[in-house]
Amino acid sequence: MLPIAGINSSNHRSSDLRKRVETLEKNAVTSLRTLVNLDSEVYTQADVLDTRHIFVDVGLGFHVEFTWPEALEFISLKEARLAKYVLLLLLYIYFDSLGLVLHGLSNKWK
Repeated sequence: MLPIAGINSSNHRSSDLRKRVETLEKNAVTSLRTLVNLDSEVYTQADVLDTRHIFVDVGLGFHVEFTWPEALEFISLKEARLAKYVLLLLLYIYFDSLGLVLHGLSNKWK
């Protein structure tokens, strides 16, 4: 079984985070009010007094504090890794399908 579940949502989250960080950087936002998910879709308001550093979920429940440029670089690397992963999955599917076709043809000529 191919582990493809969540690739699209992960790519969407990365793209969304990139847009938000770029907007913060472009508008030189220094503070903001936001909603924070506490768990189980329970939200609370939070005042962010210094937006120069953000915490990014890097996987496995770990969060890393980044500056805006560092976050954008991390997002770029993550998107590139996801693109390579998708390409590898497509190649796997292609060659697996080709193997099935060749197997079917070999059985037909027996």
